Amino acid sequence: MTKRDSIIEEYFAQKKSELQNQLLLSSSTLVCFSGVPASGKTTLSKVLSQKLPLPRIGVDDITKLIDPQRRINREERRNIILKHLTRFLSNLTQGSALVLDKGNDRDIFFFESLKRSFTGHIYVINLDVAKPVAYKRIMSRNNWLPNKFISNLDNWLNQHRIFKREHKNEILLSINTSYNFNEKVNKVCKIVENTLNALKV
Repeated sequence: MTKRDSIIEEYFAQKKSELQNQLLLSSSTLVCFSGVPASGKTTLSKVLSQKLPLPRIGVDDITKLIDPQRRINREERRNIILKHLTRFLSNLTQGSALVLDKGNDRDIFFFESLKRSFTGHIYVINLDVAKPVAYKRIMSRNNWLPNKFISNLDNWLNQHRIFKREHKNEILLSINTSYNFNEKVNKVCKIVENTLNALKV
């Protein structure tokens, strides 16, 4: 096992320990997100994880652990993370629930791989955001590479539309995060909580 593999395995071991405190559901459940950069995926996933509470897996968090300088080829990095994530999900205790912070519409291969490895419920929270709002949020983040994100924004918006059309059956809720974001965060948390409560054993 490489050092990189060991780091990821340690990350998932921590997530597994967090799952031990959960009330079991009738089926394992994964809550994940669709949305372009700056639509609010990470903010919402963290709030959702804290309020319910549910363990949160952040793909960007794993990336920072194994490749902080972004030197690994994007496809190779995705495949490394996907290998460990699908293994974790396939061995998940029946009745567990967790939040996945990942923009699945920008990597449909990733999402399809998750569906094949996960036998429980997958609920997608779809986050729409107006292009000018996304642009403004991207430009305000100093730790991002704004030129890269701005140049890809139209492509990501198009991928997002395709994802919504092709995976509409997995979408639990769609919200527009361009305005009244805090109110909508509370709405999402309440709907997810009610959905999970309906699955409790």
